[in-house]
Amino acid sequence: MNVKLDFIKSDQNFQGYNTLKLSNGFMDPSLLREVMGYYITRKYMPASQANFIKVYINNAYIGLYTNVENVSKDFCSNNYYSSDNAFFQCDQAEKKVTLPTGCSTMNQMPTLSYSSSDSNCYKNSYEIESDYGWSELYKLINILNNNSTEIEKILDVDRAIWMLALNNYYVNFDSYSGSGHNYLIYQDNNKRFNTIMWDLNEFYGAFNNSGTGSLSLSQMLSLTPSLHFTNNARPLIAKLMANASLKKDTLPI
Repeated sequence: MNVKLDFIKSDQNFQGYNTLKLSNGFMDPSLLREVMGYYITRKYMPASQANFIKVYINNAYIGLYTNVENVSKDFCSNNYYSSDNAFFQCDQAEKKVTLPTGCSTMNQMPTLSYSSSDSNCYKNSYEIESDYGWSELYKLINILNNNSTEIEKILDVDRAIWMLALNNYYVNFDSYSGSGHNYLIYQDNNKRFNTIMWDLNEFYGAFNNSGTGSLSLSQMLSLTPSLHFTNNARPLIAKLMANASLKKDTLPI
């Protein structure tokens, strides 16, 4: 549930936040996953603030909810010192468009897989949050898939690896590392995209589809750290881990 504090009065906010994103614990009877996940993640990369709030409506107590900071332009400004660069929510677009002839239809998930040299081919797989950015997104996808030795020029590789490592540690399959979505990317003033984790309510194995099939509890407890290392359908993992130095930094000693 989203509560927009500035819906009626422009620029209205509470302690600098103009949106409350409330969750009633869907798929998380402990009500701990999101708050715990963002708390840990913030130690390694920018991530949403999260806490618990008691919700009252007209003085009637509704219940305890988790409250997660929206990844918005304000978030980008606070963490990357800009807010008007290329910005994408990596989830399939709600409003579909007719794609040009020649676009690949094999993988419509926002996995940064290469489809075509036409940036319009990606418009159903990503939700743009900025005024521009499709050519920048295509450049990222093209370099990642076809010239990955240059990837550090356009991607903050350290933060991308942290996102992937945390997904594995959390057994967070409702993410890039499993279902291939639920993250954001923002291009900072150094022209490098930053990966941002999102939607952590199903980590610690609440969602068990690893992207190659559903796993049992015992399989998730012993999840390999090399998941998708050779899976071309997850190029952010496969291409980065093809680099021996990055692979060494990622795998446990």
